[in-house]
Amino acid sequence: AGGTVTVTAHSDGDGMALEVSDDGPGIRPEERRMVFERFTRGERATLRDGGTGLGLAIAHWIVELHGGTIAVVDPPMPATAAPGCRIRLCLPPPRARSS
Repeated sequence: AGGTVTVTAHSDGDGMALEVSDDGPGIRPEERRMVFERFTRGERATLRDGGTGLGLAIAHWIVELHGGTIAVVDPPMPATAAPGCRIRLCLPPPRARSS
């Protein structure tokens, strides 16, 4: 509550990159791969937060269907007091349609 979420995007000849970051407690490096597995919720999750552990699994599935990647990445340096979480999604450029 009271935190900040930032969304940035850019596109170039190599495709599109989208980043979502916050100023929360972050995700420990050893837990980063697991967040994309179905029904996985962090150790700080509670029953009251309403999460089911499906959001990032669905995002991962959709991104891979489009030939892209999604990952938890390190926050920018220098690290601030709150490390935050940063998710980066990269999609390749669209393919030309054949007629």
